Amino acid sequence: MAIRRILESAESIPDYQRIIQAYGKDYPLLGARAQLQIGLILKGRGDLESALEELSRVKAQYPDQRAVAAQADMEIADIYLKAGEDPKAINIYRRMIKDYHSERARELLISTLLRTANRLKNSHDYALALPRYKAAREIDHRRVEAHRGIVECYYRTGRIDEAIREYKALVRKNPEDEVALYTLGLAYSYKGSQEEGLLKRSNSLIQEALSKNYRLIYAYLTLSYNYEALEELEAKKKRGILLRAREALSQPLTWLFHTLTFRTRELPKHWYEKAIDALTTAVALNDEKADPQLESLLCLNLANNYYKMGEFGFERAYKYYHKKLEYDSSFASRLQQAIFYQRLGHCGLVVEDFK
Repeated sequence: MAIRRILESAESIPDYQRIIQAYGKDYPLLGARAQLQIGLILKGRGDLESALEELSRVKAQYPDQRAVAAQADMEIADIYLKAGEDPKAINIYRRMIKDYHSERARELLISTLLRTANRLKNSHDYALALPRYKAAREIDHRRVEAHRGIVECYYRTGRIDEAIREYKALVRKNPEDEVALYTLGLAYSYKGSQEEGLLKRSNSLIQEALSKNYRLIYAYLTLSYNYEALEELEAKKKRGILLRAREALSQPLTWLFHTLTFRTRELPKHWYEKAIDALTTAVALNDEKADPQLESLLCLNLANNYYKMGEFGFERAYKYYHKKLEYDSSFASRLQQAIFYQRLGHCGLVVEDFK
């Protein structure tokens, strides 16, 4: 109580310096907290270099005050992150886990590894992103975002078969591991985007993972991609068959063939419906407040699948395109943004909404 009153009486750096001079030697906890406050004041002013120097003195001058030293380390790591010196922050978090068994440092380390890995991946630095995703996976095997990043980096560098081998080994080691099952399915999804057999193999693995844990939200997202790919593969096959049939007909009968086989109103697509079911389940399960970006991604994919169903889906597509913007208005590329607004406008015209 006395320590708190003394600290609350201080308002400036000179005040805290006087506290250190008066009490620091005999009351190291008070001295350590005063030293920490000096660093925080400088950090708040944006004088990060001076803040680093003052925060570093906490551990140097008061090595036995572990709790205050841990707070100082957290602030130092945060400064490094703000300065773009991610490796230094990562090293501090690793040391804190070792020295203090800090759960907060563990979570911050994982989030920092994933955030910086995502940034590297989005800059096409896949070789640099991969080890950070793997480091996050090593700390928390159940962090699905780490596994997804690993598979994408392997795919982008032409090594998807390596990902399949790696996750096959993990599944063999623990057949009940739903995260490994899902990720193996994800790897097959990347490899088989144009191969029906691999897509169905992917679906089988993902459905097995969901049977063990129905709350794997990313699994529903991958299923929806697979169903969409299967729909497009089937449509491609049908177009090929119809084209060959048309070429076999004599020219005078072509108009009749066209009239009989090409309707203006197409029926709903089987695989798109399955994709919509998967995404609807994912939207129901996801906590949009905890993960608005995932919610936005789910809504975008749900809208796209409704859009591809044509007039049967335009109204609902319009609804989910707006929901995507509600949760996250950013786009992966200018092309994605252009397609998004083209489809949003098209749907708006169809449902007679000119807002």
